[in-house]
Amino acid sequence: MTATSFLTYSQLSVWRSIEPFPVEQHGVLFLNKVWDLPDGVTIEQVERALALLARRHEALRLRFELDHEDEPRQRAEADAIVPHEVMALFSAAGPDEPPAAPEGFARPFDIEREPAWRACTVTHDGVPRYLRICCHHLIADAWSMRTLRNDFAAILAGAAPAADAPRPSDLAEVQRSVAWTKRHEAAMRHWGTAIKTSVDADVRPGDAAPVRRWVSLESVPALESARMLAEATKTSVHSVVLAAFGEVTAQRSGRTTFRIGLLAGNRSSRRWRELVCPMDQLTPVVFTRDPGRSFSETVGAVHRAALLAYSNASYDVDELAAELEEHEVDAVDGGMDCFFNFIPVPPVALPGVAPFRPGGSEPWRCTVSEGGRNNGVPTFLKVSAGDYLLLRLQECRTGSTAQSMRQDLLALQDVIGAAASRLG
Repeated sequence: MTATSFLTYSQLSVWRSIEPFPVEQHGVLFLNKVWDLPDGVTIEQVERALALLARRHEALRLRFELDHEDEPRQRAEADAIVPHEVMALFSAAGPDEPPAAPEGFARPFDIEREPAWRACTVTHDGVPRYLRICCHHLIADAWSMRTLRNDFAAILAGAAPAADAPRPSDLAEVQRSVAWTKRHEAAMRHWGTAIKTSVDADVRPGDAAPVRRWVSLESVPALESARMLAEATKTSVHSVVLAAFGEVTAQRSGRTTFRIGLLAGNRSSRRWRELVCPMDQLTPVVFTRDPGRSFSETVGAVHRAALLAYSNASYDVDELAAELEEHEVDAVDGGMDCFFNFIPVPPVALPGVAPFRPGGSEPWRCTVSEGGRNNGVPTFLKVSAGDYLLLRLQECRTGSTAQSMRQDLLALQDVIGAAASRLG
C-alpha cells in the first residue's frame, strides 16, 4: 500500500486559499508553460522523457486525499502515469508562433484520482515543435517549473541528472519534526509582532470587485538605477524596489505605517532548492515612511526588515489562522494592506504584446492587459529583473483605473531614478 504523508506547509497554504472555491475556479492557480523542443526529437522521445521526469520528481506522481478531518494528505504512486497528448499546430503565421492551448487543457484536475499536471506536444507538419505543460499549484511553483524544464531538457539530451531529487513528503516530515519547532515558533512570533503593530487607515475608497487587469512597466533605466542604489547601500535590487513601492503606496494612500505581505520563496536551503513543490508562503513587513530620512536610509531599513521576514516564512497556516482570528484579522490576506512578490528569475515576455527589446528605441514602456490571474487583494506588485526591470501591478480597488496604475508605476520608477541621481 502506498504510504501517505501530510502536506508541506506551503502546500497547506495553497490548499486553504482555494478550498472555499468550487473546483472550476482553481484554474487561476495553474502554472502553464510552453517549452521549445529541440530539432529532430520524436513523440516517443518526448513521452519517455516525461515518464523519466515523473519518476524523478515525486510531485508528478502525487494524489491527494481530501476526506481527512484536519487537513488533506498526499500519497505518491509508484508508477509514473504520463498525462500526455499530441496536437497539430494550424497557424497562418507558421511554426514559430507560440501555440494556443488545446481545448480542455486548462480543465480542472481530479487531484484525488489523477496526476495534478498534464502535457501536450504541439507538432507542425508532423514535426514536434513545442511542449505545453500545465501544473496545479499544489505540486509546483514558478521555480519548480524552471527545475522541470531544465531536467526535461537534460533527459532529452541524454544527460539526466544523477542525484536523487528531493521529495515533498520528506519536507512535510521535517517540518513537523522537533528540529523544526524553533523555526516555526519564531515565524509565529514574527507574525504576532506584525499584527499587533498599529497601522494607519487607507484614505482611498474601499475594495472593489476583483479585476483581471494588469499594468506592466518594463524598464532599462529603472534597473540601472536600482542596481546603482543596491551597490551604494550594500543591499539588493529587491530591497530598492520594495522601498520605492512602500514610498509610493504611502503617498497614494495617505498612510505612514502599513503592512506589506512578502511572498517568500523559502529556497535558501541547498537541500530543498530544486524541490518540485510550492514553497512560497506569505510573511509580513511593517513599512513606516519617515520624511526625515533619505531614500537610501529607507532602503537599508527595508532590507533588514525583509531579511527578518524571509527568515520567518515557514509555518502551519492553520495555527496562524487561529491566532489571527483572536486578533479579528482575516486569515485569507493575513491583515496585509498590499502584497509584493520578487521573482528571482529573468522577466518573460508579456502575453499579447510584442517582446520588449532592451537597447531598442524605447528604454521603457507601459502596457495594459485585461486577462490573466486575479489575486483578489487590494494591491499586488510582481517584480523580476534580468536585462530590464519588469513591474506588474494589479489593483482591486474602487476608483483604480489603468491610467492611475500607470501613474503609480511611473512614480515608482521616478523615486528610484531620482535617488540614484543624487548618488552623484
